[in-house]
Amino acid sequence: MDKIFLSDKDNFNFSEMNAYDKQLYLSTLKNYLIEYRDSLGINPNNTFGIEVEYEGVSHEKLIEPITYYTGWNSIIEKGFEVGGEVVSPVLIDNPMNWKDIKDILNIIKNTEGTYATSDAGAHVHVGAHLLKEYNNLINFLLLYTVYEGVLYRFGYMDRLNPRKTIISCASPISIELANDLETIMGKKTVRGINTRYERFFGVNFRNLSSLKNRKGKNTIEFRFGNGTFDPVLWQNYINTCIKLLEASKKDLDIDRLLYLVYRIKENRINNAGIDKLNIDQAMEFCDIIFDSALDKTNFMRQYIKDGEETVDSSNQMYSRRFTRGA
Repeated sequence: MDKIFLSDKDNFNFSEMNAYDKQLYLSTLKNYLIEYRDSLGINPNNTFGIEVEYEGVSHEKLIEPITYYTGWNSIIEKGFEVGGEVVSPVLIDNPMNWKDIKDILNIIKNTEGTYATSDAGAHVHVGAHLLKEYNNLINFLLLYTVYEGVLYRFGYMDRLNPRKTIISCASPISIELANDLETIMGKKTVRGINTRYERFFGVNFRNLSSLKNRKGKNTIEFRFGNGTFDPVLWQNYINTCIKLLEASKKDLDIDRLLYLVYRIKENRINNAGIDKLNIDQAMEFCDIIFDSALDKTNFMRQYIKDGEETVDSSNQMYSRRFTRGA
């Protein structure tokens, strides 16, 4: 069982584990640390970019050290009384880009007065061209709707609760998607999706213009992450967003996903991460999304944190540290 923590070439399915092995795995996971990696094994055709929000200092204070890195910039964030966000250029999975991300996060962290513990979020843009076909977009919407709650808790990073501005800046949309999916499935273009679900939702389609075009700002943006300056958490978050889109091209059990969407619609229960810890659902998500034991283990460690239930945003509660190499 130990080797599942060591190699990204090995894989296992949670669904095939017996009760004893599953319990042993979860027990071992409590002492596992997610490590920084030089590469995630992501297809170089898959592009991404990040927006690192920070509070406490003016964006101008970070312009000079940040713009030393080609394509990076520090800009104003209008939603903060004092703060800003650092915006990356278009990136791919390679050691140089991960080093730049790590350096940038350390610059922000070590700038006197900065913090990301109240309102700041973590945003990831993924190039929409990797979806290629409209049916893959539908698959993505199904997966996101069903597993939105799992994603939100994972996106709380090293905290047990969402940031205070989660509803106003990254509102969950599983109910809205469940209600709209039948209509969306009847369409053949992205038009409508990119105006209905934009800016202040957990996933933002405002910049989605094509499923094949790599040119321009053609992205799907994930906004549900809490702000953090930990490069390991950022790396794990980026990996999950990209792998979720990649999984939308797999041969999925569409009938089951549609049934689960129907239940969300009928029960009118928003599947946000403010509900109970759901280990089985998180494991099910991992089996669908990831193809390596390492990715699954890293996701589960960040999802489970200390194994405590999610709490509201009134008092920020941190998990014991579970990353290494930051």
